[in-house]
Amino acid sequence: MPRAKETALARLIKQRRASLGLSQRELARRIRTSAGFISQLELGKRRPSYKRLALLAKVLGVDQRELFCLANPTARQIVDQPANDDDTASAWEQFINDHVARRAYHILDDEMEVLSCVRTIGEVRSPREFIYILNTLRYAVGR
Repeated sequence: MPRAKETALARLIKQRRASLGLSQRELARRIRTSAGFISQLELGKRRPSYKRLALLAKVLGVDQRELFCLANPTARQIVDQPANDDDTASAWEQFINDHVARRAYHILDDEMEVLSCVRTIGEVRSPREFIYILNTLRYAVGR
């Protein structure tokens, strides 16, 4: 059976776990999974769910967003795209006026209210980031 390609995510998990002096079994216990799953993550044979990514980030002391991008390499292109330089409208204004995207992502009114609150917490640089935040929130609440 061919060996899985070691990924940047696999290397990071293994290196951080080792630098913290954690065994695979201890890391598994802390994120409520099996040592076998940790082994498969470190070999690049498996990818963690969003829930496990959040737990891994916390236990390993790494940025959750960075871990997400390592687990989902194509997401980095979306997350790291420069903000629109349009000074006439904020990212929020562009987002709420993008009716095509709102329909495509089936964004409900209550979700728009939550995103409106999120925008007051910190800087959101582009309308695309609201979709990223929405998908993360949907996953967190099991939608």
